[in-house]
Amino acid sequence: MLSLPYVLALCGWALGIAFIFTGAIAATWSNTILAELAVNTGLSNLSSLAKRAGGPTLEKSLSWMIIVYMFGSCISYQIIITSLFKYVCIKLGMNEDSVNTTWFSIYQAVPTAAIALFPMSLKKDMSAFRYVSLASIGALFYTGVVLI
Repeated sequence: MLSLPYVLALCGWALGIAFIFTGAIAATWSNTILAELAVNTGLSNLSSLAKRAGGPTLEKSLSWMIIVYMFGSCISYQIIITSLFKYVCIKLGMNEDSVNTTWFSIYQAVPTAAIALFPMSLKKDMSAFRYVSLASIGALFYTGVVLI
C-alpha cells in the first residue's frame, strides 16, 4: 500500500487503476477456485490440493515456493523494521553517523528476528494466521509513524 502512489506515478492513473482491478479480480477468482476445490474434495490445505492436482512434484514445487516466499518476506520485514528504527532514532536525536552503521543495524535486527519473526515462523498449520493480526497492527503503526 505504501508503494501504491509510486506505482501510479510510474504507470499513470488509468493503467494503475486497471492493474489494481486486474489484481483484485485475479485474487478473488483464484481464491474462489481454491475454496470450491477444497470444499468439493474435502481436502483441508493447499499442499493436499496441489498433491491431488499435480502429484508429488507439484506438492514439492509448492513447498519450495513457500520457502522462498518466507525468506523474502522475513528479509523485507527486517529491512522495513530496521529503516523505521533508524529513522526514529535519528528523529529522537541520536547521531546520524552512528545510526547508519552496520553494527547498529545488526544490534537492532537480531533481537527483532528473535523476538518477532522467529516465534511467528514456528507454527506450521493454518492456526498461525491468527498472528497475522499482530503484523497488521505493526504495519498500521508503521504507516501512522510515516504519515506523522
